[in-house]
Amino acid sequence: MASTKLTLSVDEQTVAWARDLSQQKHVSISRMFAGYIQSLRQTDRRAIAAGPLGREAMAIGRRLRRKVPAGFDAKEVLAQALAEKHGVDL
Repeated sequence: MASTKLTLSVDEQTVAWARDLSQQKHVSISRMFAGYIQSLRQTDRRAIAAGPLGREAMAIGRRLRRKVPAGFDAKEVLAQALAEKHGVDL
């Protein structure tokens, strides 16, 4: 696919962060930007296919993923809650 030049205006801190990230990942800033836009487009397609309720569910899922700590085990939490509710020791 042919490339087209695009000029963006962002703050200096964002530019510095993008340069650092591109060096770490060995990917150009242009390629990172294109990948980001494509990921947004794919998310939008899934949301459109899911309908209004699906879009809301996807939004809730995105918010929850940001708040769940690393190593969180939902099955363990559920097992503990059920054991406590029914007076069972694990």
